[in-house]
Amino acid sequence: MVEYQDRHPRNVREASRATWTQRLPQPLQAERPRQPLGERTPRQICDEVAEQLDASPFIDVSGIEITVDGAEVTLGGTINSLIAISLARALVSNVPGVARVQTQLRVKTPPRTYDPPGS
Repeated sequence: MVEYQDRHPRNVREASRATWTQRLPQPLQAERPRQPLGERTPRQICDEVAEQLDASPFIDVSGIEITVDGAEVTLGGTINSLIAISLARALVSNVPGVARVQTQLRVKTPPRTYDPPGS
């Protein structure tokens, strides 16, 4: 009888739970070391924002102006699509040191040409 009680599923479950909690994975390390937020200058933030926007193949950065005031980034100018505005805002908000993103971007429209019928 003593052997049966030692192998009772309740005891096995408690034992497996104890070993499971000991084997929890450690938090993953970041891909790149992040500097403390207080040590980032507006110039560093502006450079990293420009790198992030330029790295995206979906954003035409030729008409974008970046202004950094403390931890607030303002994107102005023209961009190629509405989806690119959302993507730019998401990319900028993930840059370390950015607390707020303002977008003053407009979608540049392609020139319209009208060909009358029969021309």
